[in-house]
Amino acid sequence: MATESLEQDCLHFGRVSSLAPLAGAWKLPQNHRHILACLPTVACVALGGAPEQAQTSQEVWALLFDSAEAFDAVQDDHVPPPLTPARAINVGLTLIFKATQRLGQLPVPWQDRVYPFLYETIEGQSEDVIKQHPTIQEALGIAEKKTGASFQLGCVLGALSAGAPAESIAALQAYGRALGTMVQIHDDLELVEGLGLAQPKPVERFTNVALAYAWEKLAPDLREVVANHLSAFVATREPARAIGAYEILVRCGARLFCAIEVARHWQRARQALDAAQIRPSPERSALFDLIDQLVHAFKAPP
Repeated sequence: MATESLEQDCLHFGRVSSLAPLAGAWKLPQNHRHILACLPTVACVALGGAPEQAQTSQEVWALLFDSAEAFDAVQDDHVPPPLTPARAINVGLTLIFKATQRLGQLPVPWQDRVYPFLYETIEGQSEDVIKQHPTIQEALGIAEKKTGASFQLGCVLGALSAGAPAESIAALQAYGRALGTMVQIHDDLELVEGLGLAQPKPVERFTNVALAYAWEKLAPDLREVVANHLSAFVATREPARAIGAYEILVRCGARLFCAIEVARHWQRARQALDAAQIRPSPERSALFDLIDQLVHAFKAPP
């Protein structure tokens, strides 16, 4: 049996770090999630830089992404065994310290550019817990902060690493925010649709964009029915209670609302990439594919 240690605990939340490219061994991944894991490197190469130029930026992004996973596990009460919430918090702090150590190796103007995105991400995570029943616009704002700002950070670090002109950096910044918001809305709806499975999965909080939409649109009596179904499902794990909530959420248009919002951000992201004036390359295609896959996920099957 391996000796338990902080280093061993960190391995439970090293998903993105483990997917990051090794120095001198860049090959564009084919898997959607692997491309996201390499976002600074993909952005850097798309803008004409070499993969090695993004090495430190890639490490910063991966460590911050993995630290967020650790804190999310505590916040959402799904810490993987044998870890405890306290151990997961220590992992999250360790990964943040490692990320800021790497960030401190980058030029100071770069740090000044991206630290606000890190602060905004943490602000979004905080609002995700504090606001019990946000409005639709508040929920969308939380999505933009906690995930949109995080992806902005990755894209801007990649663009800075490439030595891109100011216009291209601004375009990648807009692209990253739109991409991250799309990812969050997609994940939120995926959680809601998990209620309709044969073995339903619990939904987190009403800061979930789909749930926030339903809460604002439903009549008070139906709100109470949904809330009762969800709380009963958490307590009993009875599939009928989860499915009861899911059916009401679908009827009120939560899925359609999420599809419309994702399409709106998809348009912003495409406009941003067009403005970046990136020359054709596999990495440029990968950036377009990321947003296209997300918007196509909301299309009804033929």
